[in-house]
Amino acid sequence: MTKEDTAKILAIIQEVYPHFMDGRDSDRTTDIWLSIFSTEPYAIVEAATLAFICKNTRGFPPNIGEIKEQIAQMQTACALDESAAWAAVMNALENSLYDACAEFEKLPLDVQHAVGNAGQLQRWARMDVEILSSVVASNFMRSFRAKATCAREFAKLPEKAKQLFITAGDAFSMRTAIGDGTEDMMP
Repeated sequence: MTKEDTAKILAIIQEVYPHFMDGRDSDRTTDIWLSIFSTEPYAIVEAATLAFICKNTRGFPPNIGEIKEQIAQMQTACALDESAAWAAVMNALENSLYDACAEFEKLPLDVQHAVGNAGQLQRWARMDVEILSSVVASNFMRSFRAKATCAREFAKLPEKAKQLFITAGDAFSMRTAIGDGTEDMMP
């Protein structure tokens, strides 16, 4: 979004909630909202703002977090839930003994992350159906749900914060991979 787009969003909120800007500096408020929504398309933020307004029964204007949550809800409405993800895995398992790599590559990316790798598909394909449909299914769905929640929360972050997390994660991975001496300090 641009600064002008952000001002339009704030104007919508101001129109519906006349006291929204009371005591606020409009330039500073616009800059703050822009820093949070800079990578979001205007149409998405506008739709989320209007959806919030339509659902709001409290009578209070939205804060940044509420609009971010509305965007996340709109985006996850189209995403797979854990049952659909497990159904995709079960379909992939049918041919995994023959070509696990090809079956793994056909899976949606978020399902691939929850499965881990093609070798895991192959191991599951060899398992007893009872264990597969109870224990493995339950563990997979729990893992998928946790990863989806984590991804949803990460998506709400402003771009600068995402980059910091990515950089910190890369630094942690490098320290773990090459060892920086801190593992000797662990009890």
